[in-house]
Amino acid sequence: MNIVVDPILRLVAASYPRLFHSATPRSDSYIQPGWKALVDDLCLRLDETLTDEQAERFAVRQIKDKLGTLRFYFSFGCAAEQPYTKSPSTCTSQTARLVSGDRNAETAGKIRAAIEAAISRSNTTCSVCSQPGRMHDLSGLLSVRCDEHSSAR
Repeated sequence: MNIVVDPILRLVAASYPRLFHSATPRSDSYIQPGWKALVDDLCLRLDETLTDEQAERFAVRQIKDKLGTLRFYFSFGCAAEQPYTKSPSTCTSQTARLVSGDRNAETAGKIRAAIEAAISRSNTTCSVCSQPGRMHDLSGLLSVRCDEHSSAR
């Protein structure tokens, strides 16, 4: 069975081998064309934030659009997948203490801030062309679109 990998995701994964560990995430991962720069900026911030030791424990697990906004799932020092949430998961907090004390807790905060900023940007960035946009209901499909792409499904 051939699994088709999103070409945009493949490019981003190839650009950040420390985050993706030289593999693309699950087959249901994809990056909206208009959000490529947004995800690329996020990955750059994460890559610059992580030390080599921390990067060994970090892995992008899934990137997708859900309910019209960006979703970014990762693991950091554990096998469990972690969607971004405003509250750090127990696994991340425990890992923060185990890896390098306060330094890793600071890194976890920077990771959360970078992901939160990307999600916030996805709420106002057209998923088709990256121009400013707003949430549209396209016959039951929520999507952030600019005026030009607001009717395209």
